[in-house]
Order: sequence, then C-alpha cells, then structure tokens
Amino acid sequence: MKSLTGHYLSKKHVDNTKSSTSKSQGSIKGAFRPIEKDPVKVAELRVAVYIAEHASALSVDHLGELLPKLDKKSCILRDFKMHHTKCVRLQRYVIAPSFATKLRSEIGDQFFSLVADESTNEANVSCLALCIRFYSDSKKSLVDTFYRLVPL
Repeated sequence: MKSLTGHYLSKKHVDNTKSSTSKSQGSIKGAFRPIEKDPVKVAELRVAVYIAEHASALSVDHLGELLPKLDKKSCILRDFKMHHTKCVRLQRYVIAPSFATKLRSEIGDQFFSLVADESTNEANVSCLALCIRFYSDSKKSLVDTFYRLVPL
C-alpha cells in the first residue's frame, strides 16, 4: 500500500493526471458511436471471404499488391491493403465469429444433423471436418454448411 501512495504523490503521476482532465477525455457516448461503413474495409472483408471460400490465403500477397495498381483514381483500390496475415486474422477474428453467430441464430431450436468426416491435411495432421445439415426457414430448404475443422 505504501508503494501505491508513493506513486500517487509522485511528480510523474501528478503531471499525467493534469494532462488527462475530464474535458480532454471525452464522454462515454463517444466510445459507443455506430461504426460507419468504410468502403475500403468492406472491400477487404469481401476479399477475405472470397479467399476463405475459393483460394489460399497466401495468394492474397500478390492480390494485395495488384489491386491498388489497377485503377489509380479509385480511392477504394488505392487504399486497399492486404497480405495473408491480415486476411487470416480477418477470417479468424471478424468473419468466423460473425458467421457462427448467424448460423446459431438461423438454426435456433430446430433439429439439425452433424456430419463428420476425417481427413489429413498437407502437414500430415488428421482433422475432423464438421458440417451441419438443417432446414432453413428463410431459404425454405435443407442447407448443408461447413461448421469447423477440428485437429485430432
């Protein structure tokens, strides 16, 4: 407790608290403003979804360098920046949770089937691919969709 009191009375702490007054800090409302749709971010997310479905994330390195050169006048293409690390992180931390939430809400309390298939990937690691089959009220048909890949 003595060190906490010592820090509280130190010159560094006093100077730092003076610079962060409540006026300069802003209100809590500013932290929860609705997110505006940035067209560059939308384009990056769409490319990440496309790559997840159709190609390898490593191919994004070349695509990320090519797209800005296609049209110098387009602010979206000019500001587009993506390599495989950003693509994979968008897929894992933004797109996947969003899709999982949407899938859970679409299935709801309905019955579903879990389809499992074991396979081995390029690194010789056995994986269990899980797919879900359910009746979609919005599509009025049976839907088969990928759920997740579980390493064994």
